[in-house]
Amino acid sequence: MVNTSVPPPPSNIVLRCAVVAGASASRSKHGPSSQSRQSALLNVVNLRKRMDPPLPGNTIGNLILKYAVMFDENDVQLHQLVSKMKTKFNNVCNVKVKGIKSEKGYNEILESRKQIAQLLNSQSQDINTYTCTNLCGYPFHEMDFGWGKPTWVTSPSDFKILIVLLDSK
Repeated sequence: MVNTSVPPPPSNIVLRCAVVAGASASRSKHGPSSQSRQSALLNVVNLRKRMDPPLPGNTIGNLILKYAVMFDENDVQLHQLVSKMKTKFNNVCNVKVKGIKSEKGYNEILESRKQIAQLLNSQSQDINTYTCTNLCGYPFHEMDFGWGKPTWVTSPSDFKILIVLLDSK
């Protein structure tokens, strides 16, 4: 008998973000203040291919949605963090994206963006915010603006803790 309730394995991206954020959170609790802190792992979903119908690859502008996974730094377990990330990701893909065209869905996305902005703009020292973005698959190393292909690729940011996943050359 086959167990059909076994969830699919996490994607490589989810796993990598969870490992880096979990390790960073674990490391931060050994800093000057060893008391537990609440943390938020912010991840980005590219909505282009998840829209119905999917948007063409040459659509101009960013069409992304961020989601936050909250966790306690003293109790960060990789499998729990991965599970929370998958749940939030599936909610974005299966609920929020489908409702984006309705007034209710639009308002839910605005509320979600406000919550993320509050986390990012928070002056509170009680929450560590880890922002993860996946730029794998983008042809950054192949771009040539007339002076040759780049030898180094980076992403500018003013985030306190940013995890950028890039393909190696």
